[in-house]
Amino acid sequence: MKKCFIIILLIYSFNRAAFENLFIDANTLGSGGAAVASRNENCFIINPANIKLHKTAYISLSTYIANTMLAATQEYGARLFSRFAINGNNALAFAGEYTAFPYQGDYPGLNNILWDEIRAVLAYNYLLNKTFSCGISGTFCSYFSDFTLHNVKAKRTLSGDFSLGCKVTIQNYNIGLSFNNILQLNNGVCRFINLGFSSEKFDYNIEEYIIINGDISFNIDLSSVNLRLGTVFTFGKFFNFNAGLMINDMFKAGITPTAGITFLLKKSRFSYAFSYNTRIGGYGNHYLNYGLLLDKKAKSK
Repeated sequence: MKKCFIIILLIYSFNRAAFENLFIDANTLGSGGAAVASRNENCFIINPANIKLHKTAYISLSTYIANTMLAATQEYGARLFSRFAINGNNALAFAGEYTAFPYQGDYPGLNNILWDEIRAVLAYNYLLNKTFSCGISGTFCSYFSDFTLHNVKAKRTLSGDFSLGCKVTIQNYNIGLSFNNILQLNNGVCRFINLGFSSEKFDYNIEEYIIINGDISFNIDLSSVNLRLGTVFTFGKFFNFNAGLMINDMFKAGITPTAGITFLLKKSRFSYAFSYNTRIGGYGNHYLNYGLLLDKKAKSK
């Protein structure tokens, strides 16, 4: 448990986000977290150029519970996503999350301490033509732990940053590029350069489609490379299945298979996704998501 205590102190002293769990929902997690060029609804977090521009507004709520690499520490949180297309060329999106990391071990003085994070993202997307779109997003972060060391209580740390992205669409193929947390203000979170590819195959006669997504993510601050691979199968109007694989730090930090399922009912969609890091073990990560389309003519597709 002493190791856990030291890690928490080091994380706090450098004011860096403790656990960089992807800021995603169940749909994206189920397909391996590949989101740079994906058509999934809430992928604007990773690439702000990836906001859907059809007139339907969208809002969704997500919650999850996860393992962490720190002994006797859990992770859980809740997230809100929303998207609104102003017209055929401009769109706005917002996301907010609260994440908590309670420690339930028996190390003296650390029992029931809590580390938490609050993040909010506002993104803007502009479609230049049918082929090219670009986007920008701003992020606000707040980190806090309620532990006390030598009678000095930890203080909440504030941070902020912005990200840039672009996306090229040629027929049923998408290529996305994003640069996240460019300024890294107050050592908030790591800087990433992400490159993604997405291929879509549709059969409109039976209303089925298959999407294949792939991302490569370069963590500048930790000098690591992550791969995200995923696919989405939709069967008719009411059901789709996701599956994917996360290769963390080129196999050094384990492999994470993922899977998910989504049920579509008129304007609503209910999703569940699961991931399991082979290095961490435990019970894995579990995500639940509810999404709602807010347009009278909207279709859950």
